[in-house]
Amino acid sequence: MVYSSNSNQAIDKKRLYGLVCESLKYRESLNQIIDASNILKQERRLSRELAIVLCHDLLIGNGVSGRYKASMGKHRIRLQAELVKLKVKKRIKSNTELIPSHIRLAVANPRYVRVNTIKTNISAVQQALHQKYALNLVTEQVVVNQNLRVAKKTMMIDPHIPNLLLLPPNIDLHEDDLFLSGKIILQDKASCFPAYCLNPKPSSIVIDACAAPGNKTSHLSMLMGNKGTIHAFDMDARRLNLLKNRMCLAGCTNVIAHLGSFLAVDPKTMGHVDYILLDPSCSGSGMLNQLESSLNDEDEQVDSQSQDRLKSLSDFQLSLLDHALSFETAKRVVYSTCSIHQAENEDVVVKALANKKKWRLMHRVLPSWKRRGLAVFDGAEHVIRVSPTEDLACGFFVAVFERV
Repeated sequence: MVYSSNSNQAIDKKRLYGLVCESLKYRESLNQIIDASNILKQERRLSRELAIVLCHDLLIGNGVSGRYKASMGKHRIRLQAELVKLKVKKRIKSNTELIPSHIRLAVANPRYVRVNTIKTNISAVQQALHQKYALNLVTEQVVVNQNLRVAKKTMMIDPHIPNLLLLPPNIDLHEDDLFLSGKIILQDKASCFPAYCLNPKPSSIVIDACAAPGNKTSHLSMLMGNKGTIHAFDMDARRLNLLKNRMCLAGCTNVIAHLGSFLAVDPKTMGHVDYILLDPSCSGSGMLNQLESSLNDEDEQVDSQSQDRLKSLSDFQLSLLDHALSFETAKRVVYSTCSIHQAENEDVVVKALANKKKWRLMHRVLPSWKRRGLAVFDGAEHVIRVSPTEDLACGFFVAVFERV
C-alpha cells in the first residue's frame, strides 16, 4: 500500500498502522527467511525494514503490488521455500504459530472513554453505548494484577478515575456522535492521572504549562466544573489552535490559551496561581503498545545517542519543573511524563527536591493504585508509575509536589 502509492496519494493511516503491526509480529521469522534467501544481497535497494514488510505481504498478506511487485516476484519461489523450511524446523503448520507466544497471547488495551461531564453524564453515555453497540455495563470485575479485562459486548466503570469507562478494544468511536459532539474524550487511562491527582478546586487559577493538544486541559476544566481559570501554554501555534478547537468542542469556557514558552512566564507578572500541571516533552517511551514493548524487550540497553537525548530531555524537564516550583503562590504542582525512563522521572524529581525546602512529595497520591516509583530514592512510594506491558495503559509517571 505505502510502497505502491505516489506522493500525491493520501495514505490510510489505520491500514498503514495495521500493516506495520502485522509485519512486526512476524519480524523474527521474516528476518530468518530474508537471511536464508539472500534477498538483500540481490536487491540492493531494499532495506531490511522494507524487506520485512514486503515479505510479509508476499508470504502472509494479500500479495505485493506496485513498484516492488516484479522484483519480489522473482524471489517468490525461494522465499516460499524458506517459509516452508522454517515451519518444518519449528514443527508448526500455520503461519500464525510463527508469531512468538508472548506477542500472540498479548491482551489488547481496553478502549478508554472519559465522559465529559460539562456536556453530559456517565449514565447518559452508558445508555447511548448500550443502544448503539449493545454494550452492557458489568459490575463484576475480572481483575488480573490490578487490571480490568473487558469482555466483548460489555463496558466497565474504571475503579481509579471517576467518569472513565472501559470498552472492548475493537470499538472505534472516532465517528460516533458522542465523540464528534464533545460529550466523550478518547483518552488513555494513564493520561487521566495528572489532572485527577492535581485535583484543583473549582474557583482556582491553574496553569497547564505544556498544554496542547488539550486532553489534560479539558480534564482539568471538567474537574473544576468549568469554573475558575486555566492558563494553557504551548509554543507551537498549530498545536495551540488544535487545543482551542478541542476546548470549544468540549465546552470548556474557563481556558485561556497562550502561545509561548512556560519558561518565559514571569511568576510575578503572572500573579496569583494556585495549581500547576506540568507534562513536558519527553521521549514518549511509555506510548509503546504491548506489541511494540514486547518487540523491544531485548533492547533494554540504551545506546549512547539515546543516552545523550535522554540527558538533554531530562535537563529541559528539570528546568521546567524548577520554574513551576518557583511560583510562590502555587500550593500544588504535578509533574508527569509518558516515559518509562528513570532519567526523565525519578531522577528529575530527586534533583528538583534537592534545593526546595518549601516543597515535598504528596504522600501516597492515588492510594488505590499499587504500582509506585523505582526504589532509587527515599519517597519513591509517593510517586506513580504505569507499566505499558502490565497495566493495560500507556506507560506513565506522575509526581505530585505540595507546598510545605
